[in-house]
Amino acid sequence: MAAQQMVTIGQGSNNAVINVPLKSIDLAKWFFSLKDEEYRACSSGHNGMVQGRLPSGKRVAVSVETIGGNFIVNNFIEDLVQRDHVRTVSSSVMWIGGPDGTFSVLVKVTWELKIAAVSAQSCMLTCNVTAETADMTFLATLQNLPPSDSDSTQEHFIGETPFFAADIEKKARLGIVN
Repeated sequence: MAAQQMVTIGQGSNNAVINVPLKSIDLAKWFFSLKDEEYRACSSGHNGMVQGRLPSGKRVAVSVETIGGNFIVNNFIEDLVQRDHVRTVSSSVMWIGGPDGTFSVLVKVTWELKIAAVSAQSCMLTCNVTAETADMTFLATLQNLPPSDSDSTQEHFIGETPFFAADIEKKARLGIVN
């Protein structure tokens, strides 16, 4: 998909406070040790997650989720990994149902997590996700949809980000992610 023109089809972002000092968190360690049950506990749309390593040695987090009624399989491969900043990129498959049945579309999903100090004793987690596709048939279908009063991607992040922050905070207090 990289050689084709990508078009953004969805974005979501949210922030949540973590009540521990920034120095007590290694965001990469947290992200790449997140267990299936912990991931599922952060959103009703999370169906599962597993962690692994590719033959190249890069870490990957494979997740399955449902957003806005659409079923998505992601394989988030580490792209940028620092204590306070993790960016992963996935060539994801999304299954979308509609009046003409269900079809699949390839989507590039970039998931970026950052933490920054707010005070000596707290920091802010920022969770950003961008979904893009080069599938022209799917893009044409999107243009013909009626406008929606809600943004299911944004709603998903508003729901999950505070739970991610709470999990990070709990593990930082236990000394698990520092």
